[in-house]
Amino acid sequence: SEHFKRLTENVTKFFPEDYESVNVGEGVSFEGDITSRNAVNIFGDVSGTCRAPKVFIANTGSFSGTLDVIDLVVAGKLKAEKVEVKDLLMLKSSAVVNGYVSYGRMKIDDGAQIKGDLNPRGGGSI
Repeated sequence: SEHFKRLTENVTKFFPEDYESVNVGEGVSFEGDITSRNAVNIFGDVSGTCRAPKVFIANTGSFSGTLDVIDLVVAGKLKAEKVEVKDLLMLKSSAVVNGYVSYGRMKIDDGAQIKGDLNPRGGGSI
């Protein structure tokens, strides 16, 4: 559909090389564990654990639980029990983040909302 095409265009802006990604569609609720060698794109609601190189949480999406990723782009809602981002954490202006997140590098757009702890990997002070 045209709506899905617009949503997936957002993903290719962030992860243009990933064609075999896992997609949780808008309106879909998933509870459990996701382990992927490719990107995971969340347009719906996911609760559980996710291990993947790259995760994109769309503005229509939400994730609650534990993430272990290399790169994370959040445009939707993230309720983090424990989130480890080995490299880039990118928070878009529509992002709402609650909980504990460690990261390597970070980019925050104006308007992103954060409640909790954001800590650089290695626990160094800023």
